[in-house]
Amino acid sequence: VKKISDSNTVKEINVSLKLSSLYSQFDPIDEEGAARKVKDRLRKIFSKAQSVNAFINVDAESYYSLDLAYRIYRELISEDEFRNFDRSGIVIQAYLRDSGKRLEEIIDWIRSEKRKVTVRLVKGAYWDYEIIHARQNGWEIPVFTEKADSDRNFERLTLRLLENADYVTTAIASHNVRSIAHAIAAARMLGVPMDRFELQV
Repeated sequence: VKKISDSNTVKEINVSLKLSSLYSQFDPIDEEGAARKVKDRLRKIFSKAQSVNAFINVDAESYYSLDLAYRIYRELISEDEFRNFDRSGIVIQAYLRDSGKRLEEIIDWIRSEKRKVTVRLVKGAYWDYEIIHARQNGWEIPVFTEKADSDRNFERLTLRLLENADYVTTAIASHNVRSIAHAIAAARMLGVPMDRFELQV
């Protein structure tokens, strides 16, 4: 919550939400059931956010549930009640090897739907879990195993987002000075308006 001057007047409410917190069986093994339950609860949160002009960000969690989270978000904000609600966002995790493909899908969807959506770009917080989980199940590891590769991908995705500033508001979420400096320099180089780009630390 941001406040202005010395008063207690709330200027902006910004909430980040993990969908797994809304339903204990948030699992793609029952995709339809999980989507229905989560949307029923998320709908109430979005309705309240809309009524008080709050921003809702749907966070990214494990790779295993990522497709389900993206599906729920896209379906929910496509409902008639939220067609004009433009204060929501989704997360892209740069440490995922397929994050570039996912970002392109999100950009294409935003363009086709003519929606105002914020994409928060993060490095990713479940690195150890993703590697251990993948090895236990004999799966291909979905994350970059070298930090430099994640950092490089973060910069590449930053550019893709800023190149699409006409459609996407970019939120750069990093504590890394180089990543932040790169984003600021790229935004200036591309002439991205200040209302289409922000830093979140």
